[in-house]
Amino acid sequence: MCAGRREAPPGAQSVEKQGMHHLSVRLPALLLLLFFLGACTKSPTAATPVATPPLGQAPAGEKLFNATLQLVGAPTCSVCHVLNPGDEPIVGPNLSNLAKEAGTRKPGMSAKTYLREALLEPNTFVVEGYQAGIMPQNYGDLLTEPQLEDLVAYLLTLGE
Repeated sequence: MCAGRREAPPGAQSVEKQGMHHLSVRLPALLLLLFFLGACTKSPTAATPVATPPLGQAPAGEKLFNATLQLVGAPTCSVCHVLNPGDEPIVGPNLSNLAKEAGTRKPGMSAKTYLREALLEPNTFVVEGYQAGIMPQNYGDLLTEPQLEDLVAYLLTLGE
């Protein structure tokens, strides 16, 4: 035996081993407690999301309807469609009652879905008395998704 150093009795753990065992048992519990306390007391650090305006703004859609050529380079809707009840159609149907009629054009299809289809694929359903191929076929290429939603939102106000 070395001078100044005592050996532990047989079967007894050294103070170092007892301390390590104590630490290994209590450390995970301590870390878990600190985690929960931190989660409860910290203020949120994530940025608050900025509210974005919903798609489908009717006033923007009305501007598009009346100035499509200037805004996106597509034929202007109001050149071919009238909006006043009783006005004679120009090239395309009178849209004065469109909000009510759009949902009845194709069974099982909502007014919004019908109008999107009428703009993006105009020959899929042609109103009785009108010819296929007259409505411009490229609105899907020229209008952005928000513009399309705005135009549909506006059309859904016609004849409410």
